[in-house]
Amino acid sequence: MKTKPSKHAEIFSQAWWRFCLAEHYRPITFTPDESCRVVNDTYRKPEVKIAAQAAAPFDDDESARFFSIDTSPPHKVDVVSAAADAEKALIALLEVARSGNGKALWQLARIMCGLVSAVNEIADVNPDAVKPFAKTQASWPLKRSTAPHLCDDDALLTKIELGNATSLQLDRYSKWKPDYAAGVAFQLFRHIERFRKDIVLDVDDGKKITRQSLPPFNKDSAKLWWTVAERFLRGGYPKPEEVAELDAMVTAKTKRKYPSTRRQAILEKIEARFLNLAR
Repeated sequence: MKTKPSKHAEIFSQAWWRFCLAEHYRPITFTPDESCRVVNDTYRKPEVKIAAQAAAPFDDDESARFFSIDTSPPHKVDVVSAAADAEKALIALLEVARSGNGKALWQLARIMCGLVSAVNEIADVNPDAVKPFAKTQASWPLKRSTAPHLCDDDALLTKIELGNATSLQLDRYSKWKPDYAAGVAFQLFRHIERFRKDIVLDVDDGKKITRQSLPPFNKDSAKLWWTVAERFLRGGYPKPEEVAELDAMVTAKTKRKYPSTRRQAILEKIEARFLNLAR
């Protein structure tokens, strides 16, 4: 069965790699009836690294200024605006932390630890309230400590029915490996899942060409999903062998001889991990 994306669908692929490879991305517009075209070339070479400045709290003057800022919530909260503002602020803090600012890293870690505790407290008291979201997730943050009595109970994951509504293999029999290639494959999957209803394919089964929406992800449709995922991958990283994290996936000497063979090996490894996500 041959497939090609329909000219009627237009998907914006700018999110999946932003946190996967923050230092090496090309914002692109994916128009299915064309090859991926670069709109804004912001690709940066892999020698850009996250600086290793130690996390550090505010000094006394900064702490005084911080606590003097009015952080009390308004009486009536606009949830949409509050969520947008919070996400924007956390992303900004994350980028500063990634650039090597130790104070930003300290505050980011402090905020995230507090948020994880708060969300899990709600989930433990009222798991039914969290289930609609948790069912769509493949993983969940739990507090961990070297002191066992300070750890969150893994039973919480069962209580909130984690991942039950996904089409991913999320048990001990899963074939996908916990490596970097699997991480990239998972980000691709999540991005396509978000836009799946907008993706229309021209399907040629040898008899006639029909227009079909991308079906739900499972072992039968995984190859079809990969045809879309590969376009996103190639659009974001047209030369993946030039990105250190992706190039490191290829270890066999026979596949490292030429850029073209390294590129093909990278794509094959990510494809294998992508197909193994299906249950």
